[in-house]
This record gives sequence, structure tokens and C-alpha cells, in this order.
Amino acid sequence: ASGALTTPGASDATLDVGFVPAVSVGDFVWVDANNNGVQDDGDASGLDGVTLTLTGPDGSPVKDVFGNDVGPVLTADKAGKPGYYEFPNLPVLADGESYTVTVTPPAGYSAAKTGEGTPATDSSTGSAASGALTTPGASDVTLDFGFVPTVSVGDFVWVDANNNGVQ
Repeated sequence: ASGALTTPGASDATLDVGFVPAVSVGDFVWVDANNNGVQDDGDASGLDGVTLTLTGPDGSPVKDVFGNDVGPVLTADKAGKPGYYEFPNLPVLADGESYTVTVTPPAGYSAAKTGEGTPATDSSTGSAASGALTTPGASDVTLDFGFVPTVSVGDFVWVDANNNGVQ
């Protein structure tokens, strides 16, 4: 709040506002329904509850611009679409540095193919490095992870010593 400004021409030069330069990374984890490694019309289903972890340029944990530890995040609904994540308020990087996002594969899924589309539409496998985030306000929203549902079959192999077909 300003001081008393009751006379013409009065001013209060104590009202300062500071900004902290920050960047962000994130985007989308989805079911690659047609198993082609690309987000396309057949892949509208995002996956909620998937864990993603961020590390800094030297592979160590990251602190945000406020000095808080940046812990793992879970994918969640964003504007009616599941599967989104974001790491906001990250320190601006120097030239040649990047953040790395690592995904924990959800149970019942395997990683989709990688390198099949554009940076904005293809799937990363395991982890993905950000692009240049050297300008305050920059964001890399190309760190996407596709997964294919998997099943398994099998049971038990044994020696049928008495040849009766029963375990």
C-alpha cells in the first residue's frame, strides 16, 4: 500500500515488484492404441497417475526458483483431458544444459516406439531431455511418453513323470 498521497504531485517510490525468471517442462503421457509411436487421431487416451521425476543438468535433484525441492509429479487431468504433467518454476538454464524427465512405466504397459514422429508428437522411452531453456518464460512441452497395453500368458512347466497329464 502506498503512503499518504494527499497533496497534488505527491508520490510514493517504495512500491516495488520483483520477478524471478523461470522456465517449465512437461506435457503428456498417453496410450499408443495403434502402437506406432506417434500421438495421432487414434491416441486420445491420456494416462493419469503415472509418476515422472525431474533431474538437473548434472543428474542431481532440482530446486525450483523459490528454493523448494522439485519432487516427482503424477499425470492428471488438464482441461478435461487426462495424462498431463508439468514441472513449473524451474531455474533458467545456461547454454548447452537441459533438464531430464524420467517416467516410471505404469503397470500393464510397455513403452511405445520412439523417434517415429516430430518432437511434438513422438514418444520418448524411459527419459527425455529438454531443449534449450535459456530464456525466462521458456517452456518445453515436447517431453511426451507413449505406452502400449501389454498382457502375459503362461503358468507352469513340469515333468509328468507318471505320464498322466495331471500335476
